[in-house]
Amino acid sequence: MSTFRYFDEALSLDDAKKLRKRLALQHHPDVVGDSGQAMRDINTEFARWQQWKEHPPILVAAPTSSWASPDDWWSAITNATAQAAATVDPTPPTPSRAPKPTRTASSASPTPSPAPTPRPAPTPRPTRTARSAGSTAPGSAQREADDYQDARNVIPDRNGHRAYGIVTILYTAYLRGLDIEAIEIRGAHPRHQIRENGWVAYERPATRAWQQERRDLITRAAAHTY
Repeated sequence: MSTFRYFDEALSLDDAKKLRKRLALQHHPDVVGDSGQAMRDINTEFARWQQWKEHPPILVAAPTSSWASPDDWWSAITNATAQAAATVDPTPPTPSRAPKPTRTASSASPTPSPAPTPRPAPTPRPTRTARSAGSTAPGSAQREADDYQDARNVIPDRNGHRAYGIVTILYTAYLRGLDIEAIEIRGAHPRHQIRENGWVAYERPATRAWQQERRDLITRAAAHTY
């Protein structure tokens, strides 16, 4: 009986990585509507599968009492311990705190505390390219374009979203030679888009049912049906 739920023991490392990507699309929090527990279980099992693959168990039958020597029993116990360590999900130990130093009474004058280290200045927000005097694009369109470019450079949050200003990139994938993005735009005219290589290929207004609309948009982008 396999000890893994998602990853078969016979898979190669490349096949397991491809399977993990497919599972990430199927169990994305915005698709299944959970808190990300399924993705955490998949990532935990993948790490445990990699450990098992690098250190596979060595199956050795336990010796019988009719012929076994102490060395035979010790070899069987050692192999059984190695098998358990390869298949059990390790839990990191809780770090222990160092005991606080005790103060001793002293007649000497107290040592002055060092001056506080000054806090570093905050990183300035990247400046946007100024519009030319002859540009006819409305201010909202220019802001959307600027926020979209900035959002592409933002580190994804725990849900895989990249948000900047009024633009949130909900989903990104490389399909059929195209960079596919599912995007939500807020502001005066909220709407959802699917872009291919940065160009709008699908768009619709966003309503108050934005959670369901998000899931539908990601499903359309992942299946390339729009």
